[in-house]
Amino acid sequence: MTSPAATRMPLSVRGAGLLMTLQLAFGLVALGVTLFALVAATATEGPPLLLLLAYAPSVAVLALTGRLIPRLGTRHRRVRLAAVALQAAAPVSAALLAVLDQSADDWTMLLAQHGLLPAATAVLLLSPAASHWFGR
Repeated sequence: MTSPAATRMPLSVRGAGLLMTLQLAFGLVALGVTLFALVAATATEGPPLLLLLAYAPSVAVLALTGRLIPRLGTRHRRVRLAAVALQAAAPVSAALLAVLDQSADDWTMLLAQHGLLPAATAVLLLSPAASHWFGR
């Protein structure tokens, strides 16, 4: 029989889950503010369809993050790989949005929000403790 300490989730995996939760919360707030601004802009002029399509990758990253967070405790290798791949896709989708939406001029803010949290999360998920946890 295994001891309870052997089946406990490592601190690195719990930290990665917390960072992913923070990313999801910040992303949902930003999405809400952006949608409010787009609805307000649509009242005065036509709907910016290209801009709405530019937000699709960011919305997909948010949806997948929300789907992966509860699955971190399942110990499946594919969950870890999917989470690391998603953390790599987050800055790419943010950079794509910044290129398509010319109003986002502050690249340092973009890097801080969409670069530091995903990088820290990926490092935590690639740690030896997380590897052991997901590798069983």
